[in-house]
Amino acid sequence: MDDNLVGLIYDAALEPTKWPELLSSLVNELGDVEKSVLHSFSRVNQSGSVTQLKSFDESDKNSLFSILSHLDRAIQIADSVDATTQQKMTHQALLERFFVPTFIVDANLRLVDSNTSGASLLLKSSHLYSAEDELRLKSFKAQRELQNAINDMSSGQTRCSAMSIRIADEHGASSMSVLLSREHEASNRFLLMVACADTLPKVDAENMRAIFGLTSAEVKLVNEIVSGASLGDISKTRHVSLNTLRTQLKSIFSKTATSRQADLVRLVLTSPLMLETPKQASGSTAGNLDEYKRSELHQRLVLFDGRQLGYAEFGDLKGVPVFVFHPSTGSRLQSHPNNSIAKDLGVRVIVADRPGFGLSDPLPARKILDWPADIEQLADHLGLDMFSVIGFCGGGPYALACAHELSEKLSAVTCVSGVTPFDNINLMYGVSPANKLFVKLATQLPSAVFKLTTLMAKGLVKKPEQYLDHIHAKLCKTDQQALCEPELLDNFQLALSQAFKQGPKAFTEEQLLFSESWHFSVSNISMPVNLWHGEEDCHVNIELARKLAATLPNGKLEATKDYGHFLIYHRWRDILSHHLNSMKK
Repeated sequence: MDDNLVGLIYDAALEPTKWPELLSSLVNELGDVEKSVLHSFSRVNQSGSVTQLKSFDESDKNSLFSILSHLDRAIQIADSVDATTQQKMTHQALLERFFVPTFIVDANLRLVDSNTSGASLLLKSSHLYSAEDELRLKSFKAQRELQNAINDMSSGQTRCSAMSIRIADEHGASSMSVLLSREHEASNRFLLMVACADTLPKVDAENMRAIFGLTSAEVKLVNEIVSGASLGDISKTRHVSLNTLRTQLKSIFSKTATSRQADLVRLVLTSPLMLETPKQASGSTAGNLDEYKRSELHQRLVLFDGRQLGYAEFGDLKGVPVFVFHPSTGSRLQSHPNNSIAKDLGVRVIVADRPGFGLSDPLPARKILDWPADIEQLADHLGLDMFSVIGFCGGGPYALACAHELSEKLSAVTCVSGVTPFDNINLMYGVSPANKLFVKLATQLPSAVFKLTTLMAKGLVKKPEQYLDHIHAKLCKTDQQALCEPELLDNFQLALSQAFKQGPKAFTEEQLLFSESWHFSVSNISMPVNLWHGEEDCHVNIELARKLAATLPNGKLEATKDYGHFLIYHRWRDILSHHLNSMKK
């Protein structure tokens, strides 16, 4: 086995976006996959079903088992890294809850972590900076004071769980307060929260008055103290006597149950209620995804066997019901970015998560033919006597399964860029080498597919944009155009995150389901089936769609010139209109 391939397996574990490169290397390692696949069948019966498969030769076997052992170790490493990453993400999320610049340092002031505000402060502060991963203050006196405070806490020489240090420049023109405390009792790491006039959100006057009964003047004084100003500074700036300020401060201590300025600073900085919530910046892209928070996109149905089925509804919610079956990298949130198309045509689009995807519970040992029963129950729940189905990509086989099982309830069936039956494996010309590799592994060594797709899933979820960049050059122009649409990419990533919400198992199961007997013959589907397929599709070759159309008793293929796998995004209005026109009257 090639040492470079071994290294790439472990690279893919640590950087999952490398899995496309890993697949290409595996194709090379296992030889001419197309030739191997075409000759792996010793006999095919009249209906096209595989009845016997030849085994891999010995050299292939040795390579595969060696690859499997390395994949096992690589996945263990990836799982360990993911657990560590999750801890870091949780830790970072907690830091971001503080509205002020916050740092975690060790006993030597080495910088361990910070929130976004802290990182920003280091770039512009006249007091703080980072050098060689250490947090440093430009004032030597202040640096020594901070280090001494940490030393006292580390050695137990002080009983204070927190202390406030005021730092001012040489001219006293600007200052800041630093609240220092242990991360927790058993830790030798410290939390530094920094407050200064430039970075501190204003004290929430309304909450301070409501909770502690402070006057407006007292709230103003709290705001100035917390931002780093001394009583002397405030007296000079506001032309108020020190005695007046001390009287006000004594009143504040009494009302807030504090006894020192350090305690007061700590009270304010560690309670979100005491500070005004930062406003979300205008122009934020977060608002673009608000529409996906609507309740109709997160519905659940409890099926007869106790499983939950998640589903969403788009378009005209009072319109003609059309079930759309998502691809294997999608979920119930997969939708055309232009929702007005379905609304204009009066179509109620219903998208359900398949078992193990999104909100839907897994179904052990599931088959493609199990799906129609779930859809029938959902249709009954929605009060639908008749409905139609559209399957996109990996949703295609499930649309055909419904056509086979539910013909009396279906008014129309359409497959768009649909995965075709495994029977057509002799038509592998034009299919990418990586897909051919999956066919070979799925028929001979399914466990390898699970391991590979586990790495793929990690990469897709972490950095989907890198995967799209990788495949971009191999796509036709119209597919490249589709992947340049920001709204389409946003929806793809959102649907993808739901697809893998429960892990990669459901995605992996589908790759295996597509590569084995579907447990029904498409030649027995009597109702009309519309097939839309791009002639430039490099994922499912147009010849496979032509063979499927010829096998279906009432199949009609709309082969679209110059379009590829993502033709649904360019021709969605035409596809929906044609689908509506083809419904049983």
